[in-house]
Order: sequence, then C-alpha cells, then structure tokens
Amino acid sequence: MNGIWGTYTRIPIIVIDKRKQKRLHRKKRINKKWTKSYGYIENNYPFIEDDNVIIFKGQIYVNEKTFMKLKTLSLM
Repeated sequence: MNGIWGTYTRIPIIVIDKRKQKRLHRKKRINKKWTKSYGYIENNYPFIEDDNVIIFKGQIYVNEKTFMKLKTLSLM
C-alpha cells in the first residue's frame, strides 16, 4: 500500500504500511492468487505512529490513519 496518495501544497504524501506482499506479479488476477498462497511479511523499517509526520527529501511520510485525519480536516 505504499505510494503517493495525495499532495499538500504540491508536496507528495506517501502512506507507509506495515505489510508488504511476499511475491508480486504484474497481472492483477495472478497477483491476487499469489497473495492468498504466499501472504504478507512485515517491513523492516520502523512503522510511523499515529499523528506523526516525517518530512524527508521533499516528501511527507505518514501512516494510513493520519492520512485519513488530514483528509477529513480538509487540509489538502
């Protein structure tokens, strides 16, 4: 679920997730089957806690709950 979900004053916001799929496939149908059979792993980097924001190299890193709070507050 990592990726750019939005922007705030033209600064990209990247949402970090704890889980990462073990094996990826380029086709959606196959990828779904691989998710069921191989599952997920925990990421090695530390997880960002709620209400914490990390700004690094011109990008904003947040977790999903914090992103939803920002979105509902209409700051974006």
